[in-house]
Amino acid sequence: MRAVAISPPIFKTLAPGRGISSARRGVRGSLAALAEDGYIHCGPAGSGHFVKWVHNGIEYGLMQAYAEGFDIFRNANSKNCRRSIAFNLNLAEIAEVVARVAW
Repeated sequence: MRAVAISPPIFKTLAPGRGISSARRGVRGSLAALAEDGYIHCGPAGSGHFVKWVHNGIEYGLMQAYAEGFDIFRNANSKNCRRSIAFNLNLAEIAEVVARVAW
């Protein structure tokens, strides 16, 4: 018996749960139900690892972009910045809004 066939209870327990409805995204079929729960069977041996590998690269790139953006926000009121374009920003409030919109 294939491990994938007996593993759904484990995956369902560990998965993040329902997010954006697959029906709203236009996805149909058995994979749509799994994707809606937060996991899928990607394909033959190794394909899940490959997908996770690429996902991590994308995620780390996004985290780096957020870090660089917040560094710009943090320095928007530095003494090296022209007063006409200087901003005193509340980084905690910005982070809260970004977190609600992005995730």
